[in-house]
Amino acid sequence: METLEQYFSYCKDCDISFIFYQLYKKMKIIHSNGMYVPLVDSSHVFYDGDFSFDSISLSDDIASDKKRNILSLTKLFLGTYLSLSTEFRDFSSVNTDWFCQNMNDIDSIITGDDFLPEYFHSVFLDNADNYYCDFIDEWKKNRNSPGLNHGYKKVLSNSGSKFYQDQSEPIKDVIVEKRAAFINYLFYPVLILSLVLLGFVFYTCFKYLSI
Repeated sequence: METLEQYFSYCKDCDISFIFYQLYKKMKIIHSNGMYVPLVDSSHVFYDGDFSFDSISLSDDIASDKKRNILSLTKLFLGTYLSLSTEFRDFSSVNTDWFCQNMNDIDSIITGDDFLPEYFHSVFLDNADNYYCDFIDEWKKNRNSPGLNHGYKKVLSNSGSKFYQDQSEPIKDVIVEKRAAFINYLFYPVLILSLVLLGFVFYTCFKYLSI
């Protein structure tokens, strides 16, 4: 058995998203049973063939404890992603304001489908208490659903809307296609009308000059 900090000290090419997906799922189960995790940091998360928290306690205020747990785990998640390529750092105790103030810079270095800036926005900027496992499941379901995909960007509250486009890319594509079809539909009628008007002008000018 080793701590998450020890695990990341030698594992530089691991699936961070999957590791934290598992941790969020376990945290969700803990909360659903009226419990919470007293300490959420890299020294209190253990790996023994699976990832788990070292201790849980009965909650007196599950709503508050849930929000605090998700915030700490999300800091640990994002901090691991940001730091692991050089040297692992535990961001779980970093002030939330730091994440909010640097979110634009953080967005610029987040890549990959499983690291959705929208999730981190929802937790840090919108003060949401949604689990990453639920967020990514919903996003994948929307992405793989047939027909128009209304986009995972609609999931978040309006207070963070300045970071998101109003329409998902598939909807934009449909709008572009419809505009192109409409232009093609008008092309020939407009061309014929223009030729008729041009002919009328030439006829009028010729008739006027021949008098």
